[in-house]
Amino acid sequence: MSARSLIIAVVCTFACIAVPGTAGADSTKSPAPKKVIVSGIYVDRKDNKGDTITFLTDGEEDIKTYTLEGADKSTMEAMKKIFPNCRIRIAYKQDGDVRRILAVEKIATRASGIFIGEVMFVQNNFWLAVKPKNGPPDAFALNFDSNKGGPMVELLKSLKKGDIVAIKYATDFERHRILEIQKKG
Repeated sequence: MSARSLIIAVVCTFACIAVPGTAGADSTKSPAPKKVIVSGIYVDRKDNKGDTITFLTDGEEDIKTYTLEGADKSTMEAMKKIFPNCRIRIAYKQDGDVRRILAVEKIATRASGIFIGEVMFVQNNFWLAVKPKNGPPDAFALNFDSNKGGPMVELLKSLKKGDIVAIKYATDFERHRILEIQKKG
């Protein structure tokens, strides 16, 4: 065995003893929570301090709750610029039953166009989440003027989960706005 091989063998032996989670480590300790990154639709911000958000993860049916409690300053600043009913990416860690947000960013999507898909849900008769045949779901809100009433509001109120819609939209500084909406079939 060469001197170089001997040195490598000795270094590897000590590294295995010194690195947690390898030989010689205490196996009774639970592993540290890992960071999870998910994308989806930011549904709402709740509670008095705004420390809780609800979020629909891509590929899931149930809306889940995440907390901003303990989030760093840059995450809190980012949240001030992100409005509900838009696509975001969240990095979080599971802390018991609580999902603690570590970072958040708004996902850039197409600024305008026509989106066809299946209604997932309607929120507050103001916006809806739609899942296309292929690709991730997106969210679309009524224009401010439309929120006061009219045919688009009535159509939005009548929509149910599973209805197929075609939405012509444009994006403002907050979110996708519905310019026209049609129920198909």
